[in-house]
Amino acid sequence: MNIKEIIRKVNVLSNGAIVLGSNVVIDSHYNRRVRVVTHTHSDHMIGLRSSIALCRNIVATPLTIEIINELGYRVPKNRKTPLPYGTELKLENSVLKLIKARHIMGSAQVILDDHELGLRITYTGDFKHPGSDTPVVETDILIIESTYGRPEWVRPFKYEIENLMVDFVSRLLREGPVHIRGFHGKIQEVMEILRGSGIDAPFILPDKIFKITKLAVKHGMNIGNFLRLNDPEAKSLIDYGWYIFLDHAGTQPTLRRYKLRKDAVEIILTGWEFKKPIRKLRGGKYVIAFSDHADFEELISYVENAQPKFVITDASRSNAAYVLASEIKRRLGIEAIALPARGKSLVFY
Repeated sequence: MNIKEIIRKVNVLSNGAIVLGSNVVIDSHYNRRVRVVTHTHSDHMIGLRSSIALCRNIVATPLTIEIINELGYRVPKNRKTPLPYGTELKLENSVLKLIKARHIMGSAQVILDDHELGLRITYTGDFKHPGSDTPVVETDILIIESTYGRPEWVRPFKYEIENLMVDFVSRLLREGPVHIRGFHGKIQEVMEILRGSGIDAPFILPDKIFKITKLAVKHGMNIGNFLRLNDPEAKSLIDYGWYIFLDHAGTQPTLRRYKLRKDAVEIILTGWEFKKPIRKLRGGKYVIAFSDHADFEELISYVENAQPKFVITDASRSNAAYVLASEIKRRLGIEAIALPARGKSLVFY
């Protein structure tokens, strides 16, 4: 089977749908029997209500299934398919399997062994630290995320950032309360990192983050002492001034939204910082370059070790996919294409 024939079976659509063969669609809606959700960030849950209504199975890791429910999606019991890492789901002419991806809690890569095509197809979903925290899958066709797919998007401090963050938060806590803003999953990861490094200040959380954190603990994350914002004990801790408040990055700044202490230092977690691990902003706020995505070096490393015959870079979520596909061909000699393609014609690199 040549490359153009493969693309008729394996594709990335403009709405973010990763289409694998005749049965599977991932991370957006399309008319297929099985909808897979790799994790619960909004750009990977596109069209989920349509999929719940029209697809036969909604597949995700057990933790992701529970978070989907907590976020307000109601998946009927007969369509809900929690699939633990490594467990096979047999479909017509193929076998589907999820394996770990280091991104947020419950994140997964998707492997489809397609017996009709005689190929292994792998979609990485979002990930970081390939080889150490994210298993690299040897595969025939690789579909890879491309968020930081430009050669200049490299974090030289990516393996030191956790220790630097712990030291910085510990120092701030000696002076007063700390407020941290990030996305679902990243918040819980940071809590676990801080707790595992000996920071025992109580975490205070808004209601939705509190509920999602309870699910994280249920599934094995070590987060320790955390309280709901409106609990009386939390109010006392806020008055005392020794706590870490964590909120979603998409909300208004925490001090204004929740009327918290004005002497708190606010930290924003972002992956779009490449020069400094910690940078001070105006108004006394700080940015910490804590990302849950692979940088350019890690993307190339994944491809090199997966040894695919052909690579598709996901251009539905990042324009850097076009650059990444070109760099894969130039550096590794592996045929690559960014999909969806620009214009009407396919451009192979």
